[in-house]
Amino acid sequence: MSSLEKIFIEERIYRDIEESETWEAVINDIDKGLDPFKKLLYREVTREDIIQANGIKIKRISKFDVKKSR
Repeated sequence: MSSLEKIFIEERIYRDIEESETWEAVINDIDKGLDPFKKLLYREVTREDIIQANGIKIKRISKFDVKKSR
């Protein structure tokens, strides 16, 4: 999950959902954004993983916290 969250933040996949109009569109847009990185992950990405990644607080997305986590 930490690898997925790192990709979600560093690749700014959260920006892919700015124009999403429904919850299903949000899930689908995040899933599409993760497609190029799925081969780097240890297991298949589930819907629950996507929902959890979408729930990351803005503070954790900030550059300060990204540097701190490295």
